[in-house]
Amino acid sequence: MNATNSKKPVGRRYSDAMSAWLARSGFDKIPEPTRCEAVKLVENLDISEWRDTLPEDERVRLNHPRSVLHAYDLARRAKRQSPSRRSPAETLELAAERLRRQMPFSSHDARLRAAADVLELAGVRIPDQLNRRIGGRIPTELSVSSPEPLNA
Repeated sequence: MNATNSKKPVGRRYSDAMSAWLARSGFDKIPEPTRCEAVKLVENLDISEWRDTLPEDERVRLNHPRSVLHAYDLARRAKRQSPSRRSPAETLELAAERLRRQMPFSSHDARLRAAADVLELAGVRIPDQLNRRIGGRIPTELSVSSPEPLNA
């Protein structure tokens, strides 16, 4: 748009400049619908985050923008339609595993207590029996302190 002094991506000058750029870069050989799908992938960070959670063999299989968009759409629909079938204990273990990857903990129990606290803040109710088994609250050595102010 800068090259044609355009305010919007429309018009003859813009189209001519875009066509020339596509030819120079080799993208003119890619069908227009595929280019549009690729732009959607770049613009939607949720799709990239979802794709990063897939196993490597699945990521390799999804090697075309259309197949990635289709799989993402199916996964989103399935997530909306089916309630979580995980028990509270399974949910807690998954949360603890995610916390383990992000933060060093002294023990599995500390991870479980931290995960329970995070889930509670997110509105997931941990049954009393399970909460008593893991000791309730997050340990004090894991409490987060506010960062030191930067000196200007």
